[in-house]
Amino acid sequence: MSEEKKEKKSGGIKVILIVILIIIAVGGGAFAGYYFYSKSNSSKPKANTLPVQPAANTANVATSVVSQRTYSADDFLVNLADEDGKKYLKVKVYLGYENKKMDKELDAKKPIIRDTINSVLRAKKSTDFTAKGTEDMKREILQKLNPIFTNGQLDNIYFYDIVVQY
Repeated sequence: MSEEKKEKKSGGIKVILIVILIIIAVGGGAFAGYYFYSKSNSSKPKANTLPVQPAANTANVATSVVSQRTYSADDFLVNLADEDGKKYLKVKVYLGYENKKMDKELDAKKPIIRDTINSVLRAKKSTDFTAKGTEDMKREILQKLNPIFTNGQLDNIYFYDIVVQY
């Protein structure tokens, strides 16, 4: 009987050692996978990063121009011009400018500003929302908005919280 107890003890110890080795192997593999995955992701540029382009005039808005002042044009929720008509865009838009005199003018012309931005956004398709397409939209919005101002000009458009439903 004492031989059976020794076999059960040594068999139980073997099972425990095997389970511990499996846990260590799985944990080490998980750690290694996480380490290499996070290392490879940190070297890639973010998907939302837009290229910086030099600005020659207001027709060529650039992300390198950082405005001293911003004005919230609020949230926009619009249907996109896709053929099925079931895709929509939700975005918060800020207008960038330098001249302090524009503060009152922006408030007074907010309905015109919102209508113009709505018109531009509604004419876009979901495929237009790439880095280049977004920059082109900013330029188009600037070109349509700047003629309505008398106290200065906008120098940038900032999109905040862009959500495109596909």
